[in-house]
Amino acid sequence: MLLVQASAADVASIVTGLVTIALVCVTYVSVAVARDSAKAASVSADLAAKQLQEAQRPVLIPGDARQEDDLVISVQNIGIGPGLRVFAVAQLRDQPANVIGRFPEHVLPGVAAGGEVALRLRMRLEDLIQIKITYADVGVHSYTTEASWHRRLGRFTHTVVTEGDGVRVPVTIRISSPAE
Repeated sequence: MLLVQASAADVASIVTGLVTIALVCVTYVSVAVARDSAKAASVSADLAAKQLQEAQRPVLIPGDARQEDDLVISVQNIGIGPGLRVFAVAQLRDQPANVIGRFPEHVLPGVAAGGEVALRLRMRLEDLIQIKITYADVGVHSYTTEASWHRRLGRFTHTVVTEGDGVRVPVTIRISSPAE
């Protein structure tokens, strides 16, 4: 028979080691739970921000178009938030789509949710191919509505709304010195 004799110091060392291992396990689990809680809080905050954005989102669509002295296009906001800094660009027949500065343009300060405004463009209705309307919500998000004019039907068709400013292209000018 084998007898094991242990001193009080040996027992204390073993107990201290076991307690240390238990504390490491509890700390690891606590850190994992805290990390998961922080991740869930971040996802919840992102969802709340997205819901706030959607609760204020404008959706501008072109309606009727009629020729007066200028071309007048009615634009209705069917969204639930105001559309701000409304900017429209028309693409004309017999003009290349990539020619910048040759399109009639029109700027409005905004249109309320459920409201309607009139865009006035210095052009003829028969020259209209497409219109792009860019606008912003009350936050920092911008949107672009593109609609094609169908001459035979006399109305806009193929209307697409995308997030982002699809009209105003930022221009970067870099000036280099001869020494570069």
